[in-house]
Amino acid sequence: MIQDVYGDKVSPSARFKENYTTKLSDSIKARLVLANDELCYNLDDIMPVCEGLNIPIVVDYHHDWIYIAIEILNESRIGIAGQMIGLAQGAFDKMANIATEIEAARLLTYNAARLKEGGKPFTKEAAMAKYYAPVVAQKAAGSAIEWAGGVGFTRETGIEKFWRDSKIGAIYEGTSNIQLNTIAKLLQKSLQLSSEPLSTMVQEKKPKATYE
Repeated sequence: MIQDVYGDKVSPSARFKENYTTKLSDSIKARLVLANDELCYNLDDIMPVCEGLNIPIVVDYHHDWIYIAIEILNESRIGIAGQMIGLAQGAFDKMANIATEIEAARLLTYNAARLKEGGKPFTKEAAMAKYYAPVVAQKAAGSAIEWAGGVGFTRETGIEKFWRDSKIGAIYEGTSNIQLNTIAKLLQKSLQLSSEPLSTMVQEKKPKATYE
């Protein structure tokens, strides 16, 4: 009996019960329960609990059992293939997300450089690139550490150096908070908004009292 793996919604014992109990209505009276329910690939200490199990029909030891075993294995292989596709898709989705954010940070940087080279105002765009690029760098480096597991945090792989280096990018040449303040002020200026609170900008003019 092989232990259930991550993402498997139907255990091998449940599939056996579903496939063969319906054909042999009196073959199984109880469900097989795995003693070890950890979600990992582990074949140690796996003992099925068979309480109240009644098997009146026994397959031919020399013939029938091999076809039943092969059918169960063939069906299980489809399910395992589906699990691996899901795991692979999840990994690629994370990589695609990081790659998209890196490209966005690169385009922000290129846009700020383009404006500067063209002699146009670029303060806001430079602040946006300076703020966003370290965020993406830290996220990418942190994700790489997680993907590598425990060894990713050690100096053996060199990934931890990228995370340390990415952190300083949010500090020198103006911290991230300074960049956000700069962006907000320039947006406010471009939209011609007053720095006064909105409540003082919009007030109902009360009619003056008149005395007869």
